[in-house]
Amino acid sequence: MSKWLELKQKIETIPEKEGRKNLVGKLAIYGSKTAEARDSLARSAQAQRCAQSVFPEGGFQRSKKQLSEAVSAARTLHKKLVKQIEAVEKDASEKQFLAIDEYAKAARNSLKDQWSNLLGRKIADFENLVKVASEADLAGSKSLTEILSRLRAQAANPPNNGEAAKRIAADLESLKNSVSTLGLEGRVGEFLIAAAEGRGNPKDLGDPEIVAFIDHNNLWNLLSVKLR
Repeated sequence: MSKWLELKQKIETIPEKEGRKNLVGKLAIYGSKTAEARDSLARSAQAQRCAQSVFPEGGFQRSKKQLSEAVSAARTLHKKLVKQIEAVEKDASEKQFLAIDEYAKAARNSLKDQWSNLLGRKIADFENLVKVASEADLAGSKSLTEILSRLRAQAANPPNNGEAAKRIAADLESLKNSVSTLGLEGRVGEFLIAAAEGRGNPKDLGDPEIVAFIDHNNLWNLLSVKLR
């Protein structure tokens, strides 16, 4: 939809001066709308790629479908206007411009919702552990508290560039490895480290010391993730 020169040339072939003037006016308005929609779609596509790089398992199928529908609608309208420029004055074209905008907004909102949900769950999984570590003044707890703060600040909107996505992914990896960096000792520490590395033995949950620590600090949600 960026080949407006082609459309302009078609307008110039229209014999009636007044008709050309009206079409040029309408085309200027829709050209502006098209530029806005194009930029919106480009931003959405970039955010989609960045979000996927942080959460490869996320899927983001709904926003992908809406983004694809917006691109398809834009291409269809462009082809129609190139073929018959007078179509820009018809209600159907107006509806197609509106549809492109709606698809773009829907894709952006779907992406934001899923991103917030995915990152929010990751944050919630580790909040209690980091709180416990901070209160006990364990080694590395201050750094993890800062990481959680950074991630909370990113939860509302997906990253819009590759560097931001890499920073978020690195912070999540630090959280994943947090148990082994907190200096937890004894049977509890061994169990939590093993669980964090995906090799935890469910039989250890029969150890009263381990269960008491988990109960006291409400870490069951964290362990349910780590032991999957």
